[in-house]
Order: sequence, then C-alpha cells, then structure tokens
Amino acid sequence: HQNIFPRWGINAYFKTAAAPFEHENLGRLYAYRLGIITPGLFKNHGFMTRICYQNQEVDRYYYSNAFTLPRGYASSYRSNYYKALFNDYSFPIAYPDFNLSWLVYLKRIRLNLFADFAENTKMSYVVDKNNKVIGKIYPKNVYSSTGTDVLFDLNLLRSTFPITTGARISYNKNGTVTWNSFFSIHFN
Repeated sequence: HQNIFPRWGINAYFKTAAAPFEHENLGRLYAYRLGIITPGLFKNHGFMTRICYQNQEVDRYYYSNAFTLPRGYASSYRSNYYKALFNDYSFPIAYPDFNLSWLVYLKRIRLNLFADFAENTKMSYVVDKNNKVIGKIYPKNVYSSTGTDVLFDLNLLRSTFPITTGARISYNKNGTVTWNSFFSIHFN
C-alpha cells in the first residue's frame, strides 16, 4: 500500500489510426509506447521510464498526438515524427494519516521528480511567390524539461474514492518555468 509504483512492471501500448476513404487528406498514424518500472534507491521509491514513438503519414490534416510533449510545453502540437523519453522518480515524503472530521483524510504526501526529452519533425509546405505549393520540408524540433510534482493522496467527504491533488513546477530548455495544479479521482 505504501509503494507508489509496483516494484517491477512493464507495459506496452500501440495505436494506429487511418481513414480508409480519406487517405489523401488524413493519412495514417502509428504510435508505440513501452513503459518500464523498477524499484528506486530506497523502500517505497519507484522509477518509471516511458519510451514513445509516433509517426504520421499526412498530407493536409493531422490526427491528435498519441502522446503529450514533455511536461512544461503546450500539448496541442501535432507532428509527423515524434520520439520521446519520459523519466519519473517517485517517493513518499510523509504518511500523516491526518483526519479533519468528515471533511478530509490525508493519507500520503509524495514527490515526483521528472526529466523529459522529445524530438520531432513537423511538415511545412514550401510555396513560391504565387502561393503555389512546390514542396514540403520537415524541420526538426527538440524539447526537454525537468521538474517536480508535489502530490497529496486524500479522501474528501468520507468518499471511498481516492483523490490525488497537487502542484507541478517544470523548467524547459527555453528557460520557461511553468506551474500547474492537479486534481484527479481514481474510480477503482
């Protein structure tokens, strides 16, 4: 119950998307992900690595990305070719078992350290002076970020569903610092 990740684990994900009668507009999307979970340095610590790859054969319109960009970047980016590496090291800070009557029960405070890396190419059209498309180019972009999440595992209003809430600070290679907040309910 105190482990944040399982002691050992592996997961795989595959996605493909195609529009059989609209291939000239939408093309195809292929995406793969492999996740590996190993024990951390100390008891109840865990390390998770996710390796992702996505390829879109596109002419006019993009499918949504199968994976997000590294934390700290906007997630609405669409690309033809995309590979990424996401690393998380999670560990508990405290188990306060704090109970405030029927309002809230705080089970655990935990920290997640992360380092993300991704590179992709996004197709762009080359146009002549008459605005006629004469070709395509595929410039390469590299993204990386590091940061930390402070997360609180709790139950609200005597609910049996665990809730995770917290905050994230991330620093990306452009020198931008981003703050985010979280709130999720786990229905298991």
